Amino acid sequence: MPLASDLASCTNLQHLDLAVTRLHPTMAKAIGFLVSSYQNALTELTLQVLPGAVEEENMGFQNVLQAAQPLHFPKLERFRLPGSSCDTSFFLCFSADELKYFEVGWLMVDPGSGMREEKWKRGLSRSCLRKLRLLIINLEDPDTLRKRALNVVL
Repeated sequence: MPLASDLASCTNLQHLDLAVTRLHPTMAKAIGFLVSSYQNALTELTLQVLPGAVEEENMGFQNVLQAAQPLHFPKLERFRLPGSSCDTSFFLCFSADELKYFEVGWLMVDPGSGMREEKWKRGLSRSCLRKLRLLIINLEDPDTLRKRALNVVL
C-alpha cells in the first residue's frame, strides 16, 4: 500500500482514475487530497461511483471537489464522472484551461428561480468550459444505458 511520501514523489501523474462503491468521509478526504495534489499535472481525471452505491452518494464527487476548492487544472483535457451526477453550479468549483471532454451520468440545471434555458446557458458558459468540444451525458434507466453525445460550440 503506498504511503503519502510515495505519492508526494510522483510529481508527473497525468491520469488519475478513481472508482469507489461508497463515498464515506475518509474516502472523500483521500480523493480531495489526491485531486488537489496532482491538479497541476493531470491531463485526464476519472471519478467513478461503481454500481451498487446508494443514490445520494452519486452527487458525492461534486461535494468532494467543492470541499477541495480552489482547484485549477491547467492541463486537464478529459474529465469523466461516469455514473455520477452534478448540477451546473459544479463548474464554479474548478477551472480547467484545456478541458475539451466532459462526461457525467446526470447533469442538472442549478436549482432556484429563473428560466431553465437561461440557467443551462449560464452553467455551460463557465470559463472552464470555453474549449469544451464534447459533452457526454449518460442517461440510465433499468433496462438500458444510452449515451448521447453533443458537440458543443461555445
